[in-house]
Amino acid sequence: MKIDSTVLQQNVRRLDNAYKNFFEGRGFPKLKNPSNFTDFTYAVGVKIKGNKVYLPQLGWMRFYNSRPVPDGLEIKSVTVRQRQEGWYISVRIEDKTVPDYAAKPLGEVKSILGGDLRITKLVHLADGYQFENPK
Repeated sequence: MKIDSTVLQQNVRRLDNAYKNFFEGRGFPKLKNPSNFTDFTYAVGVKIKGNKVYLPQLGWMRFYNSRPVPDGLEIKSVTVRQRQEGWYISVRIEDKTVPDYAAKPLGEVKSILGGDLRITKLVHLADGYQFENPK
């Protein structure tokens, strides 16, 4: 069985991130058992039509589509995970119609508002306003 090149590239990217984190002082990369690698990611070549997904080198497969991908959105990547109950896919999508948000330079900011997540209230803001926790 052939393995798609993008899957291999994603694993090399994981290793690269582990060593970058090490050299930035976040800890030594941990040696993991191969059985811990229960997921793989496709960055290109994935298609979804109805309840079928096309994965390069594997072909078309049926799946339960809990949330259809809205028309006009671009599929950025698909991660396939193995769990005890079976195989799952998660789809990362991008909406090109949403404009990129450009942050203002710090000198132009007039006020800053902080917020804390709480248990009794959903959010408690620095100005005293609280959002109720929906139950």
